[in-house]
Amino acid sequence: MSQLLLLDDLITDLQRPTDATATGVEEQANIQMEDPTTPSLAEDRDIGSPPRSFTAHQSMLPKLTKTVGPLLCYECKTNTLLIYESVKINIYKYVFVIFCRFLSSGDSLTTIGASFRLGISTVAQIVRETCTAIWEVMKQSHMPSPTEEMWLNTARRFEGRWNFPHCIGALDGKHIVIQAPSNSGSQFFNYKGTFSIVLLALVDADYKFLAVDVGGFGSNSDGGIFANSRLGKALQSGDLHVPSASPLLAAPDLGPVPYVVVADEAFPMKPYLLQPYPGRRLQEDLRVFNYRLSRARQVVENAFGILTQRCYSKCVTANCS
Repeated sequence: MSQLLLLDDLITDLQRPTDATATGVEEQANIQMEDPTTPSLAEDRDIGSPPRSFTAHQSMLPKLTKTVGPLLCYECKTNTLLIYESVKINIYKYVFVIFCRFLSSGDSLTTIGASFRLGISTVAQIVRETCTAIWEVMKQSHMPSPTEEMWLNTARRFEGRWNFPHCIGALDGKHIVIQAPSNSGSQFFNYKGTFSIVLLALVDADYKFLAVDVGGFGSNSDGGIFANSRLGKALQSGDLHVPSASPLLAAPDLGPVPYVVVADEAFPMKPYLLQPYPGRRLQEDLRVFNYRLSRARQVVENAFGILTQRCYSKCVTANCS
């Protein structure tokens, strides 16, 4: 999942289609299934201009080809390379088109394999190796290890855009629906009545993911998952280089104020983690505080919404091996 988030951060120009793109996907599949002598999709279509059903901007393929392509070429197996050579197209673009199709459409590996005349295992290998390659090549440039200067820049953006000073991120968890693994009991069964794993994310003021932790059981609370996550432990131990407390520019009389993460009531109150004041009948100053905190925290919910729309909601088969 971290790899998918990294790809989402990379392709900032992604666009959702405005016309009946689902028909286009079905049409592509029909072309492949009607007649065995029909040319493959790769031969019919200019891969340099990805179909609109992939929801990807045209500039994405050259960017991924240049940065990630060489690593993919090294990792691909011999039998896969023979398949690519048989259709006589650029290997990198072909791989990325299949990968983008999987992310954007939610189609099964069987459907994608039929569309591109590839086996299920080959499509699965492409998706797995492309995710790994994107993470290895781009993790330092798109999701680097945090520094004090990075936290200070994030805090300035939160104060300027959301009027909440000394905030270094918004924290929340999102349930990713899965097919229940065999013999898993109620571990993955959540309060919504579905089976899921939890994506825990820290997001900056511009909807960008700063840190993610994925794999928590759906039956666990957000607070429990956070306490046992690497992110929660790093914040608790002070290993994330969070700046020391300093006075607020607008209220120096308050003395040193710590830099904090904002979250909802599901998370525990900590010196570095703020949640809204509980209750309905609050004094005006407390209501204003809750409003400001809620507005700042909403960026993480918006980021989840953006991620869901770019990589369409689909049921994920969990592999717990």
